[in-house]
Amino acid sequence: MVESLRPAHVVAGHKDATRDDSPANITETRRYLDDAARLLAARPSRTGFYSRMLELYPQRVNPYTVWLSASRLLSDE
Repeated sequence: MVESLRPAHVVAGHKDATRDDSPANITETRRYLDDAARLLAARPSRTGFYSRMLELYPQRVNPYTVWLSASRLLSDE
């Protein structure tokens, strides 16, 4: 929905302060969420999901947030 408004800037509520407010962040965030959904659909272990997301996005996110998501969404079997 935000993308359809063709914004000049997109200011995230929680972000790395070194990142700009470019509309390209919408596409990057969508790609991140699509990759996370694809990985989750394969039902990986917590550690498998965590490791793969950090491999795909080493500079993108707070590693603790990825671990919290993995802990809540997956078992570690």
